[in-house]
Amino acid sequence: MAAGGRDMRDVHLVESWDEPPAGGPAGAEPGAGVPGTDGAGRPPTSPRVRRRRRGVLVVAAAVATVVSVTAGVESWRDAARVRALADVRGVAAPLRGAIQPLWEVESPVGDVLEVGERLLTVLSGAGTVDAVALDAGTGQEAWRTTIGSAVATDGPVGCVVPGAPGEPDGADRPVLACVVTDRVATTPEQPEGWTTYPVAAHLVVLDARTGRLVSDRATTPGARLATAGQDLLLAEVGGDDHVRVSRLDPRTGETSWTFTSPDPAPADRFGLRPVWLQAPGDVVVVESGTRWVLSGAGVLSHTLDRDPQALPGPSRAAGGQWLVRFEEDPRGDPRVRSRVTDLVTGRSYDAPGFVVGALPDDGSLPGTLFVGSPDGTAVSAVDGATGEQLWTVEAQVGSWPMVLDGTVVLLDGGRLLALDGRTGAERWSVADDRLGAASSIVTDGQVVVASDGATRPGGEVVAFDLDDGRVRWSSDVGGPVSLAVHGHRVVGYDDRGRMSVLGDAR
Repeated sequence: MAAGGRDMRDVHLVESWDEPPAGGPAGAEPGAGVPGTDGAGRPPTSPRVRRRRRGVLVVAAAVATVVSVTAGVESWRDAARVRALADVRGVAAPLRGAIQPLWEVESPVGDVLEVGERLLTVLSGAGTVDAVALDAGTGQEAWRTTIGSAVATDGPVGCVVPGAPGEPDGADRPVLACVVTDRVATTPEQPEGWTTYPVAAHLVVLDARTGRLVSDRATTPGARLATAGQDLLLAEVGGDDHVRVSRLDPRTGETSWTFTSPDPAPADRFGLRPVWLQAPGDVVVVESGTRWVLSGAGVLSHTLDRDPQALPGPSRAAGGQWLVRFEEDPRGDPRVRSRVTDLVTGRSYDAPGFVVGALPDDGSLPGTLFVGSPDGTAVSAVDGATGEQLWTVEAQVGSWPMVLDGTVVLLDGGRLLALDGRTGAERWSVADDRLGAASSIVTDGQVVVASDGATRPGGEVVAFDLDDGRVRWSSDVGGPVSLAVHGHRVVGYDDRGRMSVLGDAR
């Protein structure tokens, strides 16, 4: 990946006879009366010299043309790459150089979503919970709408923007949909402990451009949201304990289909019936004990029973086609394995360790999953369809693998490692005392930006070139941060519970 904006300079080749004479008689014009000159301070020009000069000028013009064309091609390639990565989740907008905090805000209690040049999230107000739209460049509030009371922070606040539209225009009606907790309760003390859970909630939909209320209705406690194109997916557990998933237009409330689980959702150890919802690729996965895989039209494709050895928590989508559930492995040491299910065929296999996808993933290694060994000392690439190991390297992975242009980038403690995604061969690695177990990494597709993860005070971030690992720039962001990408914005979360939006230093 070539750096954009390469300087272009005219090339001038200097020959000895192009030098001006040392000088002439005092008071005379340059070259006047000086033997061996043409009166203009230049040596006499013979036909051979004129031909040589013309040749030099031709060469100079050719070199300048090559430099200009090369820079133009590289600039075109960079622009094409930016366009190609614009829709890749987890890739930041291009960073032109060192970054600094642009503005900060109290840590959001909901997701941070990007709509055009604004970031939408949920913040605690004075006894309220408010949805807000903030200018991504300045942090200035565009609008603020109260969507619940302070009790909402005791339960989950889940928000989505269906379609995640870009620049809104007259034909685009982006909305923000949130499930907000209204009341909570606490389970009785048990040997396993206790937990707080929602007992009342509502679904609110706002116009993402203005904050105006579009709709507000009650929903079941613990309801979950996902998106399918411009539509909203809503999963609820009804009074009969069955799970219901609806696909609806959040702007009109019109429902296109509803799926009801054949069996009731089982109660967990606290007597609760949690539900999880996700929509990887073109399918919908709803989970409450059993996992039901639906088509985008709401048709049941596969039913996956939950294994008694499954660890608590939902399954995870990986690679756009697979569903991964972590289980206790009675034969392993440590006893952890991953149950991988193909969402298209329904076939499953077991893999030792933790199977994960990549973030970001530009699709350049289709069908590849990554496995962290149970003891955390190695990373392997496997064929997602069969589980066959493709390669393995010794590395203690401290973040999600990145996949860009067929290269896998890993953070391995105090070093950054880039591997050929097809063979596992090392492309480059760099050790840096600013990297450590607490580091986090993000990318804009040109550089990998890492936070200072060493056990020392400070807040430095450093950018490594994705081509060769060389340091491109570093900057002080005022304190230790954990880096993330929301929409296409780089943000840092500090230990005070505040979020800073980071951007090009001005």
